[in-house]
Amino acid sequence: MLQRHRDRWLDGGLDPFLSGDAFHSAEDDQQELAYHLSQFVVRSALSKAPEQFFAFLRACKDELEEKAAARHLRCDPREFVEDALGAEG
Repeated sequence: MLQRHRDRWLDGGLDPFLSGDAFHSAEDDQQELAYHLSQFVVRSALSKAPEQFFAFLRACKDELEEKAAARHLRCDPREFVEDALGAEG
């Protein structure tokens, strides 16, 4: 499953996932993988740094996710997802 995600998102680009478009996609297995990836990213964040992740979620109510991620996760959303996937930057 992890290899499917890496093939889809790292080789094909994270933009559809980050924008939310993948969750409505009829293209191949993109919708299935988007929902699975969101679960995987949340579980990963909760196991690594739950306090920072919950602070990020709370901050998203009042500010853009990019700003909230930079402040609480110390990275941008793309880097956050890539880290969960084990991407080598």
